Amino acid sequence: MSIATSGQTSRALQLDRLVATYAQVGAEQKRQNKKRNALRIGRSAAIAGAGLLLSITCVSLLQNLGSVSAPALPTISQSDVDQLVNDRAEFTEKLLILEQQIAGIQGQKQALQVQRAEFVEQSALLAQLLEEAGTKQTTLESQQQQGSQLDQEIAAISAQRKALEKRWEQFEAQGELLAMEIIAVNAQRKELESQRHQIDRQRQELAEMLERAQGLYRSNSSNAGDAGRDGSLDTTAAVADENVFSTYTYDSLLVDTAELDRMRGGFSVGEGLDVSFGFTQTGSVNGIDQFTNSFKIDSVGSGLGNVDMSNMNSVLLQNGSGNIVSTGVLDSLSDTFGNVIQNTLDDQVISTTTVFDISLQNVSGTLQGLHGEQALADSLGSY
Repeated sequence: MSIATSGQTSRALQLDRLVATYAQVGAEQKRQNKKRNALRIGRSAAIAGAGLLLSITCVSLLQNLGSVSAPALPTISQSDVDQLVNDRAEFTEKLLILEQQIAGIQGQKQALQVQRAEFVEQSALLAQLLEEAGTKQTTLESQQQQGSQLDQEIAAISAQRKALEKRWEQFEAQGELLAMEIIAVNAQRKELESQRHQIDRQRQELAEMLERAQGLYRSNSSNAGDAGRDGSLDTTAAVADENVFSTYTYDSLLVDTAELDRMRGGFSVGEGLDVSFGFTQTGSVNGIDQFTNSFKIDSVGSGLGNVDMSNMNSVLLQNGSGNIVSTGVLDSLSDTFGNVIQNTLDDQVISTTTVFDISLQNVSGTLQGLHGEQALADSLGSY
């Protein structure tokens, strides 16, 4: 099926107008031809009638022998008749030509009507296709809007993924820092355990030496009593120095409850041996130290009353906004010390570390003294 173009449509309209025009012209020419034919017939009849009338008149005149003058008729020449015949032939030929043209125009009209019907059908088909195209366009526009929304959602998801990847990198860095801190803490713990084992061995040695010294003191005390009774005190006094046993008198070995309460949590063995300890507290947020508290007891023998605690303060650490604990709570705890950590943020790494420091002072001097006492005990035992 062919589709009529705009040029064919305008041609069809032109042919319709030509058909209508030529139809009117043909009708008018037919009417003119009829009039002309009637005029020719009238003229012929007039000529024939004029001749007949002339004959009758002549006969009548001859019969009546009257002298009556006939009316004057128009004269028609042979040239006029020939002209009329030529005009008739010419008009007949033109009429045939017009009829042929009208027949051709009628055929063209019918072809154009067929084309017009096809064009109308094609126009309906095109209208249907246009409607379907409009529906598809609406569907595509809706899908395009949904696609733009999906693009926005994908962009938002990509941004969230980048933020999560960044936080993951931060967590990995913090994890590495924590792993390093854990390794350092483990090393410190091992070192402290080693020091503790060393201190335990030294304490055991000190306890053994103290037990030997006490046994030696008791043995010497019993020997001194026996010597006093049998008169050998001067010989013992000449051998032993009385200052050696001045440290380990009976009164110094027995410590009352008040003295232990004054010393609190430590001990002092002999003269010159001091035990000191202390601790340090550190708080950090995301691997960054926020506060440090520490105190140290230089000498257990002096008790806790003389300990300098000026560096030990109560600390309030607040991370984020909306915390509920105020500084007034810490002010009410002025006689004690403590650390309060508040956090209102997510994904925070908060840690506290406490390091204990324990040291023994003048151990070598004490050991030398105990070794001397042991040598003295061995010397006394040989007598």
